[in-house]
Amino acid sequence: MGSGVGDILVWRKVAAVLAGGVMLLAAGCLGGLQPREDRTRHYLLEAPAAVEARSLVAEEAIRVGVLPVQVAPYLRNNYMVIREGERGVRFAEFHRWGEPPEQGIGRVLAASLNARPELRAVNYPVSGAFRAEFEVAVRVAAFEGRRGGSGGTTAEVRLEWEIYRLPGREAIAAGTAEESEPWRDEDFDGLVEALSQALQRAAEAVAAAIKETPRDDAGQRSSR
Repeated sequence: MGSGVGDILVWRKVAAVLAGGVMLLAAGCLGGLQPREDRTRHYLLEAPAAVEARSLVAEEAIRVGVLPVQVAPYLRNNYMVIREGERGVRFAEFHRWGEPPEQGIGRVLAASLNARPELRAVNYPVSGAFRAEFEVAVRVAAFEGRRGGSGGTTAEVRLEWEIYRLPGREAIAAGTAEESEPWRDEDFDGLVEALSQALQRAAEAVAAAIKETPRDDAGQRSSR
């Protein structure tokens, strides 16, 4: 009988130790589930300031529709991209675009065209009575920070563009615009600013090509 009582006491102690272990384990697991600080930052490209209203009211402005922008496959995510050397690519886990890159680039492209008082540009799809005389198609081949180049760390933009005359959608001009800006490594605010400036300058090549294209008389009349 004494042996039975002793066994009971032993098992009670074992049970107490196991219960304590379970409680400590649960506490550790719950501690691991505590919310952690989200270090992710999101960014938006900068468009030219306070220029759209001026160009939108110009009755004689050349009307341009900006087609949805296409980007290279490696740019089709919201991570900011850093080129490392000739072949390496790094996706910045904690530095991301606040909108799909193709939408942000299209927004800045249209605003940059609107910075010219002789142009009126809108992003497709277009609502209302806007009737474009020309369409612009843009493919983004590069849009990133770059390390290890001969020029140090830079922000690089390369656009491949094509211009169509409406209503027949005749291809009338095509080209490539490449721009770069100095960038201080790991300064992502600075990278956004540098990419924005390079993109706005690249858009100037598109604007110049549109301006050099003769307008259709019907298009001029319909703008009045």
